[in-house]
Amino acid sequence: MLPERTKVSYEEFLRLNQADERLEYWLVHPKSKTVEVNVLNEDGLYEQSGIYKGLDVVFSESFLDLVVDLRDVFA
Repeated sequence: MLPERTKVSYEEFLRLNQADERLEYWLVHPKSKTVEVNVLNEDGLYEQSGIYKGLDVVFSESFLDLVVDLRDVFA
């Protein structure tokens, strides 16, 4: 997670996450009301595991108890 007032490029964001070996990250796009989930693979690179929208419920691959109903996010 980045501080609210920090501006970084997407490439820098990826580099920071990969360097810290974060298991997954979610990008929330308020305008399109979508959530993009990316997970760290065996090679240490991120791959997209899904793009969710509308009435979808998002499940974390890394934190099994984390479940997010997008109706609550984009209400």
